[in-house]
Amino acid sequence: MHYRRYFSNGKLLKRKEARILSEVEFQRELACCDILLPRPRNYWIETSYSQYAHAHHAIDLDTTREILRERYPAYIKAFDASMQRRVGHRFNMFVMSHEKLHAWCAWLFDVLFEFGFVAERLLDVWIETNGYRYRELPVLNTESQHWLRKGGSFVLRKIGVHVR
Repeated sequence: MHYRRYFSNGKLLKRKEARILSEVEFQRELACCDILLPRPRNYWIETSYSQYAHAHHAIDLDTTREILRERYPAYIKAFDASMQRRVGHRFNMFVMSHEKLHAWCAWLFDVLFEFGFVAERLLDVWIETNGYRYRELPVLNTESQHWLRKGGSFVLRKIGVHVR
């Protein structure tokens, strides 16, 4: 889970039909892959990099790239590719073995101790570089989304107006 989000059974035709996956369902899903991820977020009109830059600060990602270049150069190719995509796995949601979780955290926190706040953008980079197989699952959000407010804020940021 991530705040109010949970992996779900994917039956989202009616909100009442969707439910949180059980442990047995997670085990069944993991039998065919290394990691379970939420379905990717699609940024139809911009890249992952530009969406982050408009929502936060481009310097965050630029600094992260420099840290990777210095400490983990094997990850640069995946980082650059991930930043240019219009889709990415968000919410910091995943299910994986203890061993993979330990490896993910060791790598991630080594980067974040240098510079935090970008963990959500680094999961795809880590998975791609290590060649892990994954499966994407639907996410059930238990709170309503304020899409009009989010969309309005996004448009304002695109034109250079930052509202907090």
